[in-house]
Amino acid sequence: MKCAYHPERDAIGVCASCGRGVCPDCAVDMDRGLACKNRCEPEVRRLLDLRDFSFSQPNYFVSGVRMMRNRYLRAGTINVLIGITFMVLWYVYGRSLFGIIAAIPLIIGIWTLIQSRQRVSTDQFRLCPHCGYNMTGNTTGKCPECGGFA
Repeated sequence: MKCAYHPERDAIGVCASCGRGVCPDCAVDMDRGLACKNRCEPEVRRLLDLRDFSFSQPNYFVSGVRMMRNRYLRAGTINVLIGITFMVLWYVYGRSLFGIIAAIPLIIGIWTLIQSRQRVSTDQFRLCPHCGYNMTGNTTGKCPECGGFA
């Protein structure tokens, strides 16, 4: 790949903002990404800050997963109870319509209960065991928040 601003030179990387190839003279190292010198530096800084912010939000992710699991559990339980009610009506009155109607919420309820038990991976976050600080990208192993070691 060649530099977007010096076509005769080889690029050393790609700008994190505009995606153009940049040579050593046109590149600015922003520690975690490259930017076009005097062109894309503010945008790359914003992108890196946004990425860091999104990586620092594992607690929101975990609580959202927990909330959805509880909703699936409640919905599945309600559907199974409705299905059982129609099964009782089918047994008491002997009408096949109640049996057909009972099958639908039972199937949906059982499927929903199975879905509520599935695990969602949170391994993308490396959290401090002492304070819960997001240590993704930390190479020292020492938490900057509490000073503990992961």
